[in-house]
Amino acid sequence: MTTLEDYEAEVNEILDALSSDPQEAEDQVQEAKAVLKQMDITYRGLADKTKKAEWKGRIQALESKLSDRQKKALTGSASLKASSGAGKGKSGDAFYSDPSGMVKESFDEQKKVLDAARRELAETEKIGEETLLKLAEQKEVIKKTHDNVKEINDELSGANKILTRMGKWWRG
Repeated sequence: MTTLEDYEAEVNEILDALSSDPQEAEDQVQEAKAVLKQMDITYRGLADKTKKAEWKGRIQALESKLSDRQKKALTGSASLKASSGAGKGKSGDAFYSDPSGMVKESFDEQKKVLDAARRELAETEKIGEETLLKLAEQKEVIKKTHDNVKEINDELSGANKILTRMGKWWRG
């Protein structure tokens, strides 16, 4: 077995044996991440491009599996062991429960932040629309001013020609 295969087996063992204790499970997840990081470093040193591509895919699959387990642990939506096919813990309980309501509190806080961000976005869009309207009005004012300046310039050119002709007539 190669080093990468050893790492892969180690990550799978960690994922299959995740603890029902949240702190211990977090430690195991961190350990799996460290092994995945080592795998990533090792696979980059492979010379054979086909093996390199194969290992890249396998590492990504393991990272996805780890991420999925982590999400399930955080939301408490399902047993981590159940997602791996290993079943329930020794006591028959689901992998993770949240008796203190910490996950719900965290969810509520995140929902409040998200709602505040949405309100801020709506306000920003309103300000943007008002700014666009003001810019359109200013554009019209500038365009009218430009047209007026052009008209005045044309009239001044005509007046200058008339004065030049009159000057020639008076002198001569």
